[in-house]
Amino acid sequence: MAQLSYFVTIISLSNLLLLFCDDSLNCSDKEYAWPMDTSQRCCSRCPPGKFFLRRCSSNSNESECESCPTGQYTDSFNLEPSCPFCDSCDNSSRLEEESSCQIISNTKCRCQLGFTCKSKECQECETIPNSTPPTPNLWSLVNGWTLLATGLLLLVFLCYFLRIKIKSGASLCKSTGHDAIESAEEENEFLPVQEMCGKHEQQMVDV
Repeated sequence: MAQLSYFVTIISLSNLLLLFCDDSLNCSDKEYAWPMDTSQRCCSRCPPGKFFLRRCSSNSNESECESCPTGQYTDSFNLEPSCPFCDSCDNSSRLEEESSCQIISNTKCRCQLGFTCKSKECQECETIPNSTPPTPNLWSLVNGWTLLATGLLLLVFLCYFLRIKIKSGASLCKSTGHDAIESAEEENEFLPVQEMCGKHEQQMVDV
């Protein structure tokens, strides 16, 4: 009976020791246990925006990482040997870019106006049932009508101005011609009878 109690005590102590060892290597989600078979320490994972190059050394728990190249990203702590490529928003699927790709985040796409996502991943869009056409921007309409009215007013003013100029020119020509006739008649009134007759005879000869 005493021997049985002894063995039970030994087994309990062994379990407690194993539990203590496991707790001491309870690495966080930003770390990983190393070596894999007989874990002895926690080494760091690569942060977002970087990918994994080499494991931690015997002198340091820091893994060697490198930044993602342009057009690629990682958005979590990882041990990835490379960064995945960023997504692109397919216009043929009625997608448009909401936010561009960064080394710490993928491209974010959304459906164009009047469309909705077909799935949670939103890789393709479909027409919103019974959707009404988008309401035009009121401010754009107001600006458009204002410009049109301004253009019409300028055109009317220009036509009115030209009309006044034409009338003024016609009146001036008429007045000038009338003054010239009156001047000629006045000159003839003061000529002697002989000159008047001479002019008349000259006109007859010319004919």
